[in-house]
Amino acid sequence: MRIWRMVCLVGLLFGRIAPTWAQPLAFPGDAVSAMKLIGPDVGWVVAYGSFGDHLYWTTTGGAQWNEITPTPAARPLPHIAAVFFLDSKTGWALLATGDGDQPQFKLASTTDGGASWTTNDVTIPGINPANPPDAANISFTDSLHGWINFEGGTVAFGFGALLQTSDGGRSWGEVPHDPGVPGSIVLVTPSRRRSPTRPGSLSRRQTLTMPRRWSRNSVPAPE
Repeated sequence: MRIWRMVCLVGLLFGRIAPTWAQPLAFPGDAVSAMKLIGPDVGWVVAYGSFGDHLYWTTTGGAQWNEITPTPAARPLPHIAAVFFLDSKTGWALLATGDGDQPQFKLASTTDGGASWTTNDVTIPGINPANPPDAANISFTDSLHGWINFEGGTVAFGFGALLQTSDGGRSWGEVPHDPGVPGSIVLVTPSRRRSPTRPGSLSRRQTLTMPRRWSRNSVPAPE
């Protein structure tokens, strides 16, 4: 009898604290490839749909979605390789066009939440045409200063190509002493950035006087 009472008590306790979930929201896209909330109710989603990748925007916590794809009339639509929004108005989307083995990249930028976009070509210096990048990550600290890290290769032999801009993405240049590793970028301030590490690596590189020198910080392996 005591065991039965304990089981009933545990059941009542977990029944009271169990989380409740809202009903699934209707979404206009098909397969979601990337998404991020930049506020309690504001965020974006990249989803594959008719003719290619679409970019959607919500200001209602996902209850309603508006399409803000940078080139909605293109057929096929460019692949949206990366998206970054600084706030609800200012954002960038990296578009990949052309043959999958020889992609060409353009950066679309907006200052009105995706209502209008401006595009600029992005050239990657020193990339082997026989081994082009197949992914990228974008990060900005403000409306002018940002970085793109292109990556490609395999898990064991991946490479990265880090570019920087100081004019909001209109032009891009190489980062001196680029560590050349794939992965995401974490920006703290325009003069302080953590760079990615190779898959499986337990080290992290960080620039303190961006981008003149790098220091390597060891990250202990979990026990």
